[in-house]
Amino acid sequence: MLMAQQDAKGLSDHPVIGRFQGSVILGGETKNFDERVMQSGILGGNETALGEANSIRRSGKTSNLVYEAPKEASSMEIAENYRVRLQALGYKPVFAGNIGGNPDFGPVNRVVNLTLGQPAWGMWSFRSGYGKNPRYMLMEKSDDAGRSTAALVVGEAGAAGEAPRYALLVVDQAAMKTDQITVPKPKEMTDAFGTEGSISLYGIYFDTGSSTLKPESAPTLQAIADLMKEQTKLSLIVVGHTDDVGGFAANLELSRARAKAVVAALTSKHQVPSGRLLPFGAGMAAPAAPNTTDAGRAKNRRVELVPQ
Repeated sequence: MLMAQQDAKGLSDHPVIGRFQGSVILGGETKNFDERVMQSGILGGNETALGEANSIRRSGKTSNLVYEAPKEASSMEIAENYRVRLQALGYKPVFAGNIGGNPDFGPVNRVVNLTLGQPAWGMWSFRSGYGKNPRYMLMEKSDDAGRSTAALVVGEAGAAGEAPRYALLVVDQAAMKTDQITVPKPKEMTDAFGTEGSISLYGIYFDTGSSTLKPESAPTLQAIADLMKEQTKLSLIVVGHTDDVGGFAANLELSRARAKAVVAALTSKHQVPSGRLLPFGAGMAAPAAPNTTDAGRAKNRRVELVPQ
């Protein structure tokens, strides 16, 4: 087989990590935001899925590329060059293995299929003949710029004279901005009632699985109290919403408890008459975004105000 002479159209290297010298991109995909589950432990001899014990879940900008290396390169040489490159960039090992040398590591085709997925699976898979001397590594770094996770699978061709291939998946999650929550003014909330019929608030905070209000919630609670003082005839339904982590019944009860906590704070600390506030829990039943990503789940964890 002749090695491709140029990269697949529309694809380019990860802007920081790069490629093994002389390699070309056979295919792959990049996405501005996606979520990937990446192998971080031994699959076991008969396991076919990733779980909490042997994987990590990462979301962010993804680069998932399959390369063909020069014919004379070995899987060990490619893997070691990437390890050194990633280490120089600040990445630290999470998991690594020589798949062929460790029967408990799990078949190479499962590693590619479960972590890299399509299109790497179709271009690289063991059944396509690139399972000789396979190697896998997972490395990660976290700094002020955010978190970056890289998974690499390398394998040599089974047939003589054919070039080895490797697949590189990188998930870059930018550092979370902590200044994105603004406290709405009473007029902004009133305008939202008129145009949207409700307003979702993201400045009311609880610990995971808890209905105890955190001190950081004070500015938003004050804003609601100011609205109620200005709009003396306004009554509100205070609706608690959760993401889908956990069971339906548990999330429903948690959302109710959180809505009640908001009402209790407004009545006890801000003297809003209890008759003007009705707590209600919607649980995970009314998502504002898909629960398939960290960003979506964050958008779903909210308190909504609905005029009665």
